[in-house]
Amino acid sequence: MNKLVNCKNCGASTFIYKEDKKICSYCHSEYQQNFLQRRSRRSIWLAISSLAVGILGLSLFLATNNQAPQARDDSQEIVLSSQTQSSTLLDTTETSTQPSNTPAKRAMSSQRFARENIQAVAGWSVEKYNGILLARQRIEQASKYPTYEGGMTFSELLEEIGTQPDTIEEGRAMGGGVSATAKWDSGLALDDGNVTVIIIYDKDTDQITTKLLTGEIY
Repeated sequence: MNKLVNCKNCGASTFIYKEDKKICSYCHSEYQQNFLQRRSRRSIWLAISSLAVGILGLSLFLATNNQAPQARDDSQEIVLSSQTQSSTLLDTTETSTQPSNTPAKRAMSSQRFARENIQAVAGWSVEKYNGILLARQRIEQASKYPTYEGGMTFSELLEEIGTQPDTIEEGRAMGGGVSATAKWDSGLALDDGNVTVIIIYDKDTDQITTKLLTGEIY
């Protein structure tokens, strides 16, 4: 009867059993039955100990790996937080260094200033300015120059506001008839700026063709 027990001399695992002895089939070394039993028990305990050590080591390894990502995540959160703060500071710095007095903003401020202070121009108001109806241009073959109709006349405007313009200039546009440009100015009525109303009308028909409201902030 054979049993898988290794010979301590040659390492063979085949034995011949005679009474209370076991004889190696290869080197014929003899072993007492109780010795082999003790050796078998020792091998079992060594195997159990090795298995326990392996399980303990595997548990420690898994626990270390589970903690490592959390540490990396914490460090990443710190880095991202620092980057976010730096980005916010950079955005604030860039915003504060951007010029606030751009031409577009100046134009919007000037227009708002003009509408809010048009009453500084004698006889004028936002309602009167908005009420001016501009004339339509009409071109006829029989006429040398375009004509205008359907709008408010300059004479009607003077009656409406009750004041004369500060200046009137006449001129002839290329391909057109004679037109006049009338200006009303706030003068010294405002301490922080100036408002000007400009009206352009056709001399032949007295029709208003253009209106402008401008402002200048000091």
